[in-house]
Amino acid sequence: MAPHSYSALPGYFCQSEIYSSPDFFDWKDPRAHFGLKRSWSRLREEVQELQKTHGAENVKVLFLARHGQGVHNLVMAQYGREWWEKEGMNAQYSNGEYTWGPDPELTELGIEQARDAHKAWKQQLESFDPVPMPQAFYVSPFSRACDTLAITWGFETKHIQPRDEERLHVIYRVAQGVESRVPTSVDTGAGSSDVVIHPLLRETIGFNTCDKLRPIEYTLDRYPNYALTKHHPAPPSGEDSVWTEEHRETNEEMQERLTGFLENLFDTDPATYVSITCHAGVIRNMLAVLGHRKWFLQTGGMVPVVVLREEM
Repeated sequence: MAPHSYSALPGYFCQSEIYSSPDFFDWKDPRAHFGLKRSWSRLREEVQELQKTHGAENVKVLFLARHGQGVHNLVMAQYGREWWEKEGMNAQYSNGEYTWGPDPELTELGIEQARDAHKAWKQQLESFDPVPMPQAFYVSPFSRACDTLAITWGFETKHIQPRDEERLHVIYRVAQGVESRVPTSVDTGAGSSDVVIHPLLRETIGFNTCDKLRPIEYTLDRYPNYALTKHHPAPPSGEDSVWTEEHRETNEEMQERLTGFLENLFDTDPATYVSITCHAGVIRNMLAVLGHRKWFLQTGGMVPVVVLREEM
């Protein structure tokens, strides 16, 4: 059990209120201000007051973003969940028309959803009372999340296949800190922040082939502006040894994993405003850990939360 508890504080965003419904809420509408119930300047002041009371290291604002539509989302929508589950297609990698495993790509709609997220952030950042710019960017190791973050924030990626084995081994050693590399970051206009791939943000582990990772070397080669977190063990080299056909991670197991992520984040990163790009299952279970009401996100959606850490 973690030595701390984590809770989403109510009253800051309408998504935490019982009267709000995800079916009728568009976080991208500039009039919605991401669901903010007050001004952004007032939120900054109140977060600072919370940090004075509870310690700066114990209060963060997390912007939890779901990736845009992936190929697996498309085939489930097109053929139905019964086909996906009862026909066993979730254990397959392709049906000849679409390939969804391992590590499916974004669809054209998914790319457009990420572009819409970019526009929404740009509108809020350029408003008279701008949203706080995230000071840190975390992302799941899956391509659909990495690409969504890249499009949302303007990071460049390389859509290439891994090349010779020795080069991939070098990339892996760099990621583990064994060899040096020049850190790469993006200029956001409010300071620069590295993009951090965190393995604890991966989607529900097991059985569904869309939730099986490609070798981590592929991811590091494809996203040269991203780096593995230095504060958690790197995924094993080569094939995804964590994923299995036999066991699908339970909600309880996933919530324990995500509590570990929160502990890692709060212990090692001083950023107050944090962007996290991940998956529906991750966000659903993260909100459960935080005691936040259920809030379903469509692909490309985002929900902000003010999080307080307290000693248990």
